[in-house]
Parts: sequence; C-alpha cells; structure tokens
Amino acid sequence: MRGRVGTAAVARSIDSQQRPRERATEFDAGERVYVSAEFIGIGAGSTIGIAWKRGDEPVFVYEQPVQSAFTRGYFAFYLDPGDAIPGAYSADVLIDGQVQREVAFTIRG
Repeated sequence: MRGRVGTAAVARSIDSQQRPRERATEFDAGERVYVSAEFIGIGAGSTIGIAWKRGDEPVFVYEQPVQSAFTRGYFAFYLDPGDAIPGAYSADVLIDGQVQREVAFTIRG
C-alpha cells in the first residue's frame, strides 16, 4: 500500500504532533523552514521523504523507511538554510521516491 499525501504546508514552527503552526512562504536567510505533510494510508516498507530545491537545482533529498503501517499522521521535515542564497525554493513531498505534493517558499537576502 503506497498511500498518499493529504496536505502539505510550509511553516516557521510545528506543534507536538508535527503539524504546521505558523505558516509562511517567506523566510530570512538562516531561518529554519519546516514542511509539514499529512501522510495517509502508508504501508510498512514504504519510504516517505522530501526533496529540497533552489529553483530547479537539487539542494538535498531525505527519505525515511516506514517500519509499521499507519492510517494517518503528520511528519515535519526542516531545512536550516544557514548561508543560503536568496531566491525561490521548493520542496517535493515524496512517497517511495515519487512526488506527491510540491510547496514553494522564498528566502530573502
């Protein structure tokens, strides 16, 4: 069972269940960026993950195997841009390496 992504949001912070608290689309350089995604019907052995991009250029990809199947849950990923180049960024939320949702944000200089 592959599952799907319900919602995905970019935020400045997340709650204790990894849901977005302070949604945003613009961040200062050095400010942590969260992407909170709602995963639905994920089977054991699947992978969930995220691919961060600046424009069309990959920044990095993170994938995590799922040990036990679950019906619904949120998982938050984060990017600490540090000395990131200002500009347009995006993140692809993945299940088994396949893009399920894309979210976009901007890092200001």
